[in-house]
Amino acid sequence: EEVQNPLNQEVVTLRGVVKGEYVVNLHYYASETKKPVDVNVRLAKVNPKLEIVYYGKVNLEKKGAEKTAVRFSITRDGEVSGINFLPKSLVIVN
Repeated sequence: EEVQNPLNQEVVTLRGVVKGEYVVNLHYYASETKKPVDVNVRLAKVNPKLEIVYYGKVNLEKKGAEKTAVRFSITRDGEVSGINFLPKSLVIVN
């Protein structure tokens, strides 16, 4: 039996405390409809309990679009700090 998930989502999990800056970018890779896409972004800590650190929405206008959804740092003790939205491209276009 085939199981289908109606959600189109990606989940990234960090399994330890790795100090540094993180950049979450979105890339509109392909589309059958060629319509703009709204993307919900959630940044959550799960230890010691679930805590939503950031929640926002980003609109990708067309195929090939790349946007920085959120940037943040993780401190040595695992705290999230310095949340910002300064653009940083991660996609290299030849």
